[in-house]
Amino acid sequence: MLQLDLESHDFEVRAVSPFFELGAYEALWNRAGASFKNLAEKFSALPGSLPSDFVSPDEAREFARLAHDALLGAGVESYGVRVNGAGDYPRRLRDAKNPLQLVYYQGWWELVKRWSQEFGPVVKVDRLMR
Repeated sequence: MLQLDLESHDFEVRAVSPFFELGAYEALWNRAGASFKNLAEKFSALPGSLPSDFVSPDEAREFARLAHDALLGAGVESYGVRVNGAGDYPRRLRDAKNPLQLVYYQGWWELVKRWSQEFGPVVKVDRLMR
C-alpha cells in the first residue's frame, strides 16, 4: 500500500486534480472484488483520503486516459468530475449507505446547488408535480 500523507499542509502535496482522481477511482474499480461496499469501507477507514492515495501515479494516469477515451468514444465531449473532499462535492452524497468518492456529471453543476437550496433536504412529490 502507498504511504499516505493525509496530514500534510503543503498545497502541492494535497492539491486535487479531478482528472487524476478520476483515473485513480477507475483503477480501484478495476481491481478484483471491487464493490460499492468495499470501496466505501476503504475510504471510511482513512478519512480525508483520495482515490490517488491507493494507486500509483502511473496507474491513475493510465486509467484517466482510458476513462476519458471511453467517454469520448461514447460521444461525451464535455463532462465534469467532483471528488469528495475537494471543492463542490455534495455533502448529502455522503449520507448514502455506501457513499461514492467521486461522481461524473454532464451539464451545469450550479443546478445541483440551486436544487438543494430551493427544495431543501426533503422534496415532496406533490410540490414537484405542480
